[in-house]
Amino acid sequence: MRFLLPLLFLLHCYSLPAQPAVISDSTKPIPLWFRLGIASMKGIEPLYGFDLGFTVNFMESHLLAVRVMQGEALPSSNLQLPGRPPDNLLDASLLYGVITRDEIGQAALFAGVGVAHGQVLKTARSVQTFSSLSFPVEGQLIIAPWPTLGIGIDFLYSFNAQKNFYGFSLALQVGRVRPE
Repeated sequence: MRFLLPLLFLLHCYSLPAQPAVISDSTKPIPLWFRLGIASMKGIEPLYGFDLGFTVNFMESHLLAVRVMQGEALPSSNLQLPGRPPDNLLDASLLYGVITRDEIGQAALFAGVGVAHGQVLKTARSVQTFSSLSFPVEGQLIIAPWPTLGIGIDFLYSFNAQKNFYGFSLALQVGRVRPE
């Protein structure tokens, strides 16, 4: 998370025009949106949590996104061992993607690099705790009836050396979701 502020600064500098704008110049703002949603993930058992992040659209069809998806087992889980916290998984990633749009929605495909962290049941009496470099792949479908608001369905698969896992989320997209 300590890289978030420098990344936002770079994105701000990138969005500034290279030359002073002329009054008749019609520069379009770069689409940038944030998302916050509920997530369901699967390691060994279903996990429930959140999905948050932001996405910048540049050069018409290219995207850069920062995303965190986290899930934790419910207290009523059948696989929970007494005296230990419930299973949990987290994937925090920097992603690059491509996007295609129509009148009311868009579809995007991302891949990138990140960190996967988790604690999952390994055997009937042991727990595996890990932190690993991950290579996530993500797909998004967003319905955006308004330029500044949309709702999206995301699918994530995290490839890592310790425990591959996948997740889904239903997220509210707020910002410049659609270019005007």
